[in-house]
Amino acid sequence: MSERALATATVFADALDRDDFAAAERCLAVDCAYDSPGDVIAGSAIIIAAYRKNAEWASRTFDEIAYASEVQPEGSASVRINYIDRTVHRGQSHEYRCQQIVDVGDDGLIVRIRHEELPGMREALEAYFVRVGVNRD
Repeated sequence: MSERALATATVFADALDRDDFAAAERCLAVDCAYDSPGDVIAGSAIIIAAYRKNAEWASRTFDEIAYASEVQPEGSASVRINYIDRTVHRGQSHEYRCQQIVDVGDDGLIVRIRHEELPGMREALEAYFVRVGVNRD
C-alpha cells in the first residue's frame, strides 16, 4: 500500500467530513471520475459540486448531521473510505454507512472514486426519510 495514497485518501475524507470542499478538491485529479450505481460523472469541479449539493441539502433538511470516516488500504494505489453519516430529525436518529474506493495516481491525486452501497443501508435510509417526513429533492 502506498503511504501517499493513504495520506491523500485521509486528507480527502477528513475534508469531506468537515464540508471543506476546497481542500477535498485539491485531492482530486482534474479529470477524476466518480462511479456510483447507475451513473458516472467526471471532472473534479463537477464531483465536488455534487458533494457540496448533498451536504447543503442535508444541512437544510435535518435538525443535526455529523459526518465521520475511516480509511483502510485496499490495494497498492487504492484506499477504501468508510463513511458514516449520523442524522437526527424530529427526535429520531439514524446512522447511514457507505463506502468509496479511491484510486490514487502516481502524482498523489485521486483519479477515480467508486461508490458502493452497503447491504440494507439505502433501504434503511429511505425508511427513515418516510418516518421523519423527509422528501429528497
